[in-house]
Amino acid sequence: MTSRIIKARRALAAALLFGSVTFAAPASAETTLTLASYVPEHAASATSIKAWADEVTKRTNGELKFRFFWAGSLLPAADMAQGVRDGRADIGLVAQVYIPSRLPLSTVDSVPFMTSNVRAFGHAFVDMYAESEAMQAEYANNGLHMLFFAPADENLFYSKTELNGVADLKDKRIRAIGLGAPALQAVGASPVAISQDQVYESLNKGLLDATSGATMDLGVDFGFHTVAPNIIDPNYGIYASGSYSINKAKYDALDPAVTTVLDEMAGKFLDDYFFPDMQAAVAERCDKALAAGAKIIVWDSKETEAWKTAIGDTARQKWLETAAATGADAEAFLASYEAKVRENEKTMPWDGAGESCAAKAASR
Repeated sequence: MTSRIIKARRALAAALLFGSVTFAAPASAETTLTLASYVPEHAASATSIKAWADEVTKRTNGELKFRFFWAGSLLPAADMAQGVRDGRADIGLVAQVYIPSRLPLSTVDSVPFMTSNVRAFGHAFVDMYAESEAMQAEYANNGLHMLFFAPADENLFYSKTELNGVADLKDKRIRAIGLGAPALQAVGASPVAISQDQVYESLNKGLLDATSGATMDLGVDFGFHTVAPNIIDPNYGIYASGSYSINKAKYDALDPAVTTVLDEMAGKFLDDYFFPDMQAAVAERCDKALAAGAKIIVWDSKETEAWKTAIGDTARQKWLETAAATGADAEAFLASYEAKVRENEKTMPWDGAGESCAAKAASR
């Protein structure tokens, strides 16, 4: 071990004891990491990660910098995990739901009707990752080191026609990912599995009647409301999340001082950066959608219950079967995750995007 690393670790120990970590390393250690995302540059996930990265650069005195590639310009959504593993990007926004066989425990985020509270969901997911060696191993086995999660907001549909209840889903061609597919099949819809960055063109060309697996902010950022102006909130809840994951070999090769800063800052991402940006983005995108003539439809609770009844345990059982293949106790994992969500809901309020936008529309 070099004397530089020994000195750096001693300095870090003192910094951790007396306050937040700062960084002092020679200029020769400067590193620029490429970061790829499939969302547009002005999306909440993008603005928050840029602000977070700026603070990391500041705390490392400019020794760690980032170069960003947005809207799938470097890697498409479905290829993100493999691209980061191969080194085509150093960090990527990885959506677990696109690779369920490789990150099966992490796709617990797609179990339907779990919660619409994105704060409760996000923190439960983080806590599960911290506690579950099996979940951590999923990322390591794929050549990834997870920095932090970026949960999606509640699942909204963007539809060419009004969808006022579960019966209106029948025979509709609706984009779906993960467990959203069997959920739609249960009520007679025809799910179409395509990635988020292919949805707009498919809606515009009439290949889809509607899309699910969208949010107020991301759907408007992609322009879905301009070709499918009915925004539907079926009270489905959160349907997925993404993780900003770094190539594990790249992470392991970084100076220990840098990784300490990264790890400390990772713990601040959700509450200090992501959730504030998401709240602002949801309000702004609602205004933009309404100004463009979009209609907001929130399902009556009876319609939501009818959908839940039609699905039964099908989606949960599919997840349990997939997760059990890892050798982990899938039943216990799911029960622990759900318990964390319920506990978090008591202390972490969150206004649903669909209902808040519908209230805004009604007041105009």
